[in-house]
Amino acid sequence: MDRFINKPRKFDEYSNTNQVVCLHGPVGSGKTTWVKKHLDYIEIDEETLKNKESTLNFIERVKNLKTHVLIDNFDGLLNLPGSSYFMTPVTKWCTFLVSNIPLQGVTNREIN
Repeated sequence: MDRFINKPRKFDEYSNTNQVVCLHGPVGSGKTTWVKKHLDYIEIDEETLKNKESTLNFIERVKNLKTHVLIDNFDGLLNLPGSSYFMTPVTKWCTFLVSNIPLQGVTNREIN
C-alpha cells in the first residue's frame, strides 16, 4: 500500500533514491509548497516539455546532478511530447510530479 504524506517527513529519504514520485491531492493542499519548502530542486516548465528535442537536451544536462526535479501541474502537461520522459527518473535523486490525480506507473503519495 502507498504511504500517505499528511505532514512533512524526513526529506533525506528522497536523497539518492532515483525514483519518480507523484504528489497528488486537491487544489490548495500544499503539494508544491511541500517540495519547495524542504528540497533543493530544478523546476521544469512547459517550454522544456514542448518538444522531444528540448526535453532530451534538458535531461542530458541534468542526468548526473544530485538534485531533485519538480514538475508542477503535471496532469495538465501530459499532452506535451516531452512529458513521457519524466515517467522514469532523470537525475540521481527523485523526480517529483505534482498532480491533482494519482498517476499510473510511478510511486504515488497523497497530500491532503
